[in-house]
Amino acid sequence: MRDIKMCLIICGIALLCGLTFSNNLNAGGIAVEFADIILEDLEPGGVYNLRAMRGLSYTVMSNYEGIKDMEILVEKPNVGNCEKGYEPIPDIAWVRVIPNSFPLGYREKAHCAIIISVPESEEYHGRHFQGAILARVKPDPFAKGVAILPQVSYKLRFNVGTKAPETIEMVTKRKKFMSLNFHLEPYSLYLRNIETGRQITLGKEGIPGLKVVNLGPEKLNLEFRSIPCEERFGISEGYEPTPDPAFLRCAKETVGVKSDRIVNVPLVIEIPDEPKYRGNKYAFIIKAELKDTEVPLEIYGRIYVETKK
Repeated sequence: MRDIKMCLIICGIALLCGLTFSNNLNAGGIAVEFADIILEDLEPGGVYNLRAMRGLSYTVMSNYEGIKDMEILVEKPNVGNCEKGYEPIPDIAWVRVIPNSFPLGYREKAHCAIIISVPESEEYHGRHFQGAILARVKPDPFAKGVAILPQVSYKLRFNVGTKAPETIEMVTKRKKFMSLNFHLEPYSLYLRNIETGRQITLGKEGIPGLKVVNLGPEKLNLEFRSIPCEERFGISEGYEPTPDPAFLRCAKETVGVKSDRIVNVPLVIEIPDEPKYRGNKYAFIIKAELKDTEVPLEIYGRIYVETKK
């Protein structure tokens, strides 16, 4: 039996390879215990028994009074129902459940084996597949009318000759994070004789601007936001925290900076034309946040504004 690395994702939490956790779902009188799993690096032509490899059983329990005939089905999801990066399995015959039908009395359990077999073909190499395993009460062939049958469905995702899209995305973000090399320039920007009641764009019409210098190999997408001037930031003597961080804003939702580029940040400052705001010195804190890495990263700059009297 070929060895594979298995990543178990249960309730949205990524768990260490090799650990086995269970998740319970209930629908009407059916309870199913299984793990929402993602398999990586399966090989074309390989056959994988999840119970034999990792002790993962698909367990069905009946909460119905009396005896009910249960059945387990393998289904091909619609493209729109697949997780990002996955496609429906080409053939439900790739996944077998043994046994796939059985009678259960009240509180009785059945333990089933899940077997995945990938056909021997290079066309499947490097692709990501998703199927579904569904447990339900077997329909009564003699019942009249339309019967609503309780059922429980689990996703089954596996990747042939490659890592899962989730893993690939995580590795990409990690590489990008480790290669980051950028800063704001200048670290502290001073603006003097700023008129109140006027919208002013920094970096235009002779007004100094704040720039992003990207010395790394990857393009950056940064979000800029003016935030409250907390004591931890420290500000230059003679200035006071702005009465409203919203007086300063970024004209774009995100600012893209290619590798080895310097880009002006389109910041806009507009201080209301009121006597109390004239002739003052205000300190603004601008936060630049990079979110498309494994670990969110923030850097900060200071913008000092002196308004006209």
